[in-house]
Amino acid sequence: MTEAIFYKKYRPKSLEGLRKHEILRATIMAAIQDGHWETGIQLPTELELSKITPFSLGTVQKAVGSLTREGLLHRKRGLGTFVIPIERRIGGPWIFRFITPDGLGFYPMSTKVIKKKIITSKEEWSLWLTEGKPSKKILQIDRLIYVDQYVFYSQYFLDPAKFPIIMNTPTKNLDSANFIGLIQDAHNIQLKKVDRTIECTTFPTEINLALNLPKKNKGVLVEIKATGNQESPIFFQQLFLPADGPKLFFGQNGFY
Repeated sequence: MTEAIFYKKYRPKSLEGLRKHEILRATIMAAIQDGHWETGIQLPTELELSKITPFSLGTVQKAVGSLTREGLLHRKRGLGTFVIPIERRIGGPWIFRFITPDGLGFYPMSTKVIKKKIITSKEEWSLWLTEGKPSKKILQIDRLIYVDQYVFYSQYFLDPAKFPIIMNTPTKNLDSANFIGLIQDAHNIQLKKVDRTIECTTFPTEINLALNLPKKNKGVLVEIKATGNQESPIFFQQLFLPADGPKLFFGQNGFY
């Protein structure tokens, strides 16, 4: 397939409500995910993209800039724009990001699944997640999140019967996967609301051990509740963030 027809193949099926740069951003992302532009490959220049798509150079620059800030693309001065290796990135949509020291962009993130199991729980968050059914089975996925030289710990909880795409995907294929993106694509569910609580606390011993920290180490615990259509719970997530890490960013509308 020539570059000239990539837009026709990968553009979103529905353009309703999308601005021009969002359409092109989604098109480029779909092409990357499908392997049209593989890891490490240099993209056409922004001028070339403006010639093979129906968009102006300004729109192209805005779309490419967005994907660069999100950690999917990397600009090398004097060389061009390249696809970041998948093991070094997670694609959007984003619930949170980590800001680079200059405050102008976000660090690429990658993750490694270290635990995947079925549990039941009577915690308050589980009653919310199961909609008041404490005996209902919950899928728990523990991951290490790599951001530059920092490592964080994530615990992710959802209903495996409601979202089988996560349960049925092989564990090795969940490394650096964006769970909410998988859910939205597979189950046609849109993320509508994100609630967060943040506190300083002593981490559980197993988490400190996984992060090579002292047994009673303290840090920041972020708890996230994500809600979809008709106030239906999608997932609950706990982020364990050791001190001295990069700044955490949440989007203006509750998610980003």
